[in-house]
Amino acid sequence: MRALLLLVLVACNPERADEPAVITPPATCDAGDDAWVTRAMPVLWGRRPHGTHEVLVWSELASTYGREAVVRAMMADQEAIEWWRQWMTDTLYVARAGDTESAACFETPRMLEHNGTLTAFLRDYAPDEGAFGPEFAMADVIADAFVADDVSTIYRSHLFARMREPVQGANVSAEELEYNRRVRFGELFNTTYLGRELGCVVCHNTEFSTTDDPDPALDRTWPIPGNVEAAVYGSAFGLETDIAYSVFRYEGFVNIRDGVRVWGMAKDCGRFIPTEDLPEEDFIGLGEGFFIEPYDATGSVWDLERHLASGMDGIRQVGPAIASDGSMSGDEAFAWAVATRFVDQVWSLAMGSPLTIAYGFPRNEAQQLRLHRLTEAFVQSGWSPRALLVAVLTDPLFNPGGPEVCPADPYGFPPVLDPYATEEDDPQRRGNGPGDRVRRVPARVLFGSVEHAMEWKPQPRWFSAFAVTDAQELQAAVGVFLKESEPGFEGSDFQGLLAWDAAFGTCPPLRRSPTSEDHIHRLLAAGAADPDTTLRDLAEALEDRLLSQPLSDEERPLVEALFGARLDTRLADYAGATERHLRVFCGALLLSPQFHLVMDPEPLGAVPRLALDREADCARAVALINRSGASASCDGDVLVPGA
Repeated sequence: MRALLLLVLVACNPERADEPAVITPPATCDAGDDAWVTRAMPVLWGRRPHGTHEVLVWSELASTYGREAVVRAMMADQEAIEWWRQWMTDTLYVARAGDTESAACFETPRMLEHNGTLTAFLRDYAPDEGAFGPEFAMADVIADAFVADDVSTIYRSHLFARMREPVQGANVSAEELEYNRRVRFGELFNTTYLGRELGCVVCHNTEFSTTDDPDPALDRTWPIPGNVEAAVYGSAFGLETDIAYSVFRYEGFVNIRDGVRVWGMAKDCGRFIPTEDLPEEDFIGLGEGFFIEPYDATGSVWDLERHLASGMDGIRQVGPAIASDGSMSGDEAFAWAVATRFVDQVWSLAMGSPLTIAYGFPRNEAQQLRLHRLTEAFVQSGWSPRALLVAVLTDPLFNPGGPEVCPADPYGFPPVLDPYATEEDDPQRRGNGPGDRVRRVPARVLFGSVEHAMEWKPQPRWFSAFAVTDAQELQAAVGVFLKESEPGFEGSDFQGLLAWDAAFGTCPPLRRSPTSEDHIHRLLAAGAADPDTTLRDLAEALEDRLLSQPLSDEERPLVEALFGARLDTRLADYAGATERHLRVFCGALLLSPQFHLVMDPEPLGAVPRLALDREADCARAVALINRSGASASCDGDVLVPGA
C-alpha cells in the first residue's frame, strides 16, 4: 500500500517529488465553453453571470484564446480581487462577529493601490526587518497577494494578525484564560494551516491509519507523500496539547500598546514583544514546547513565522525534498501542509467537495493523485492561485457533459467527488458521475449573485460584538461563515429557505443601490423608451439577468397569470402594477432551484432584446483579455476576436 505512494516520486531522484502520476480522464465528454463559463464565473468572481450575453462574450474568448487565458484574464479584474479577499478571510477563520471579530484589521484596505509591491516586501523581508512604508492591514495583504499572484505572504502575515483577537472569558483565573487562549489559537492553526487535528492524528496520520489495508481495494487512507506529522510534531502521532500549543502564548507576546508592528503593519493588526524581550518564564508555568524543534518559555509565533518562511522558500518552484522513507525537513513539511490545505479548499470551492475526508486525508487513490498533482503544481508555480485555478478549472471533472449533451457513462468518473460511492452494492454505481456535481451554490456566492444582478447594496460583511442584526441573522441562516461557532454550511435547509424568502421573496426595492435605482428600475426605463416593448420582453430580460436562461413554455402561462394579461401585451397599453408584478416574478426566480443549485447549465437562448449592459460586458472582457497580449475588440456589443 505505502509503496504506491512512492510511485509518484521521480525515479531518477528519490529526494524530489516533482512528477505525480498521470490522471486518466473520466469516461465522459466536455459540456462546452458556454457551460464552462457559467460554471467558472462563480468560482472566479463570486457570482453568477448576469445574463446570456456575458456568458457568450467570455465563451467566445475561451474558444478563441483558450480557457487558461480566460482564467488568468478574469483573475486580473478588481471584482476577482475583492471576491478572493472575502473568500480568503473566511478560509482563515477570521471572525466577522462576536467577541473576537477582526474588522479593524481585515475589513477595509488602507492602501490606495495594490500592485504587488507589498507582497514583494513581505516575501523578501523578515517581520522585524523594517517597515514597508504606507500603512497597510491584512485586508491589503490579501488583496495585494492576489494581484501579485502569490498567496504565501498571507499565511506568514496572518500568523501574527490572528493573535490580535484572543478568546475572552469571565469568572476564570488569568492562568486558565491564558491556557484556553493557547488551545483556541492552536486548534484554529491546525485547522487553517495544517489540515490536521491533534485528536485525529493518533489514529490517522501519514505513516499509519486505522483504516489502512494492505489491499489497495480495501485501503481507506491515501495520504500524499511526505511524513508531515513526524516533521512538525516530532512524532507521527502528535503531541500533548500543552507542548504543541505552547508557541501560541498570548501573555508576554502580545502587547497592543508598546509592541512591535510586524513589517510596519497597522496597529489594529497587533503589536508584539520582540524575541529578545520575551519573558524567560512561562506565564502559566508550562515552559516546554515543540513545533519542528523544542522550545523553552520564549518559544512564540516569531519562531513559527521563521519556520514557515524558510519552508515556503525551500519548496517554491521545486517542490519539497522527500526522502524514500517519507521523511522531510520540518520547515518544508510545514509549508507543504499549508499548500495542501489551500489546494484542497480551492478545489472544494470549485467542485463542491474536498479531496480529503473528515480526518484530513484522501480516501482513495483517485483523490490522492489529484491532491498531489495540484499541490505540486501550486508550489512549483510560486504559490500562484491563478496557476492553481487554471489546473482546477481545466480538470475533466469540472465541466462534464450530461446525458443531454453527449453519450457518457453515468458513473464513469473516478470516486473523487463522492469517495463513499465505492461502498455501493451495485458494482456499476461505484464511480462518480455528472450528478455528483449538483450542490447548493456557496452562501456568499448566492448573496453576491443577487446583489450584482439586481444592483443592490452588498449585505454587511462585519458585525458588532454587542448586537445581532437582521443581516447577521439572515447570513447565519443561509450559511455564511461568521465566526468559529457559526462556521457556515453548504447545504440547504428549511430555515435557510424561509429566511431567504423573507428577505428576497418580493425583491424589495428598499435594497436598492446608492443611485436609488436597481435593475428593475433600469429595465422598466429601457422598456418605456421603446414603444414596441411587451410584457414578454420584460419577463425574458429579467429571467435572463438572474438565471441566464430563456423563459420556458411552462413558465409563460404562470407569468401571464401573475401579470393578469397576455405576454404579447405592449407595456404602453398595460394598466397593471408593472413594477410590483416584476418584483414578485424576480422573487420567484431567486427562490428557484436554478438559482440556488449548481446544476448542468441549460442551453443558452437568444439574448433578450431588453438585456442591459451588453456593450459594457464586451468592453470589459476585451480590456481584460488584451492585457495578456490578445487583440480582441468590440463592434458595439459584438466581440471581434483578433488574429
